[in-house]
Amino acid sequence: MSKDKQQFIDIGQLSDEKEEEMKLKFAKGAELENKKTKSVGGRPKKQRKAEKFISIYVTEDEKRKIKEYADRINLSVSSYIRNLLSKEGII
Repeated sequence: MSKDKQQFIDIGQLSDEKEEEMKLKFAKGAELENKKTKSVGGRPKKQRKAEKFISIYVTEDEKRKIKEYADRINLSVSSYIRNLLSKEGII
């Protein structure tokens, strides 16, 4: 059978044995297709997971400025502060 043509079979004309064989073949094909397209998914694991929490007090104005700077470079406040500390050689 060529790729351009599809073959249609009237299942009623098949023997029970042949019908069962075709059903199994179809089920295996669908199962293989599902395995091919199954996504591993998920976010990649971080090399180094942050485990500890630090809390600091800032004024409302300081908080707003920190958030604005972090937003400008598309980072979370935590990532932004970690980057600042890293640039200063603190961490």
